[in-house]
Amino acid sequence: MNLTRTRYQHGSLTTEKRKNAPSVWVYRWRETNTDGTRVKRKVVVGSKLTFPTKASAMKQIASLGPVTKLAIVLD
Repeated sequence: MNLTRTRYQHGSLTTEKRKNAPSVWVYRWRETNTDGTRVKRKVVVGSKLTFPTKASAMKQIASLGPVTKLAIVLD
């Protein structure tokens, strides 16, 4: 009997500085594998020059679809 409830968190969006390039938006989330272990995932959304605001970066993430599709597209 599994007493763990389903999680519905949508992840987080932060910026990372680059040494020789403009800062980038990074989207992070966690997934549960079939064996129950948690795996951290991340994807670079784009540079701050391309998406100057957090809202514009979130729109880009939303246009890509659910997080599970992100993992399939990027792997």
